[in-house]
Amino acid sequence: MAWTTSDLLTEVRRVGQFPTSTSASLADADLLAQADRAMQASLVPMLLRVQEEFFVRRVTQALTAGVGMYPIPRRSIGSRVRDVRYSAAGVLSPVPRLRPEQVSDFLTQATGRPYGFYLDAANICLLPAPNTADSLLIAIYVRPGRLTTSTTASRQLTNVQVDTPTTGRTKLTWATIYSTYASGSIDVISALPPFEHKALDIAAANITTTTLDVATSDLIATPSIGDWVTLSDTSPVMQVPVEAHPLLVQRTAQYVMRGLGYLEEAAALKSEADQMEQDVISVLTPRSDGSPRRVTGGLLRLINRRGW
Repeated sequence: MAWTTSDLLTEVRRVGQFPTSTSASLADADLLAQADRAMQASLVPMLLRVQEEFFVRRVTQALTAGVGMYPIPRRSIGSRVRDVRYSAAGVLSPVPRLRPEQVSDFLTQATGRPYGFYLDAANICLLPAPNTADSLLIAIYVRPGRLTTSTTASRQLTNVQVDTPTTGRTKLTWATIYSTYASGSIDVISALPPFEHKALDIAAANITTTTLDVATSDLIATPSIGDWVTLSDTSPVMQVPVEAHPLLVQRTAQYVMRGLGYLEEAAALKSEADQMEQDVISVLTPRSDGSPRRVTGGLLRLINRRGW
């Protein structure tokens, strides 16, 4: 089954009864621009609002001894941080966020093992600055890629070889010649739900028109045959749950209709989309029916059957 932008375009034209045309506001590029608008203005806020960990991925930030400020990954929605953990010798330790008014209370040493962080604009500031070159594991909400046509801007993997051509490298292969990757960086996106990123902003090194080898450590997850290789910040698939795809189609048709000046038709599409949104939310939350309550107070309290 396909969930590509080509399917999105087909469905938007069907719902809005738009002709297949290259006329103003109805070309594929125009429809995808409206779909991006619907994604950013409607679907992304909706999925963040339900607080069910949609879009969450974890990225590793190498630390430098004596340096306490590190940029929040640029792909994070709203420059938000979901969780920060300190990694040393394979052991992860939570690094809680400090309120600004607490910062002066914790400035007791220049360097050491970080016990907290605060935000400064789009930066994570560790207190104290690390005294060893360890790493941070940062959980962020990854911004979905801008929608692009799958036939021109992306390629599907036909082969994935770990430890090829050398140990610690992974070779990615696609079938159709494609030279756009010669400059810039790439993402790898799952072809199957939930369409998560498996790699972000990998430098295009050792590349041919049909292959690319990357550092295995740069991969968030191991790609599979059929996954998409695409330029960074773009996506050939709708990176929201399948159950939300009809809502994206409806919102896109609504925005297109309004842009064409058909306000009454746009209002009708909006009314239906608003109801669809409530239905989608009821399907997507909670994501764990068997244990809908969140644990507080740590594992010990859970073992003692407290902390619910």
